Amino acid sequence: MAGGGANLAWSLPAGAPVWRHGLCGLAQPRLEPPQHTPRFLFHEATLVLAVAGRLQLEDGSSGSAVVAESPTSLLLVQPATCAELVKTPGGAEQRFRSVLLTLSADLPDAFHRIRPPAEVEAAAAPAFRQMPWDGDLAASLRHVVDGAANVRISDERLRYRLMDLLAALAEHGHLFRAERQGTSGRLRTLIGEATTRRSMCASMFCWSTSACTTP
Repeated sequence: MAGGGANLAWSLPAGAPVWRHGLCGLAQPRLEPPQHTPRFLFHEATLVLAVAGRLQLEDGSSGSAVVAESPTSLLLVQPATCAELVKTPGGAEQRFRSVLLTLSADLPDAFHRIRPPAEVEAAAAPAFRQMPWDGDLAASLRHVVDGAANVRISDERLRYRLMDLLAALAEHGHLFRAERQGTSGRLRTLIGEATTRRSMCASMFCWSTSACTTP
């Protein structure tokens, strides 16, 4: 069902980003002017739903690009991906509005252990890709958004919701790479929780303002 998310009121309390320890980060920025970020680093596996407006991601080194038009597609980005972003306002509100969900490195790793072929399949996945938006993905993502934003939903229950989302994406042909052998994953383990939280918060701030670039 194309546009299945169009009828859902994607919103967070007070528009504030949400961070759940060891699980995910969630934000829904609203931007009015068109914005361009030459080098944006996605530290974690990331899902982006353009709710209003248009989002373009481009890899300067390979020349590959994807465009997400609201609300017909979901954008999936592998961890440690650097891309050029162009956000263009649109829709009746003439804003760019998106749902940004970042996944802690432990989640793809745990999913690979449950589904062993996933590691091999994920290794061949592109840095970012577009996935048609349908009712099944809308329901799974909505379940995660509601759980992450609700303090009454325990971390254990939210983790099950996130794993269900990864399973839904796998059934649609997408797998995120695990980071456990990557430099960023090892550094986060060594430096600890506080740095991970700052990294996720910084990513959300940059996404909301397009004020950050990566040297």
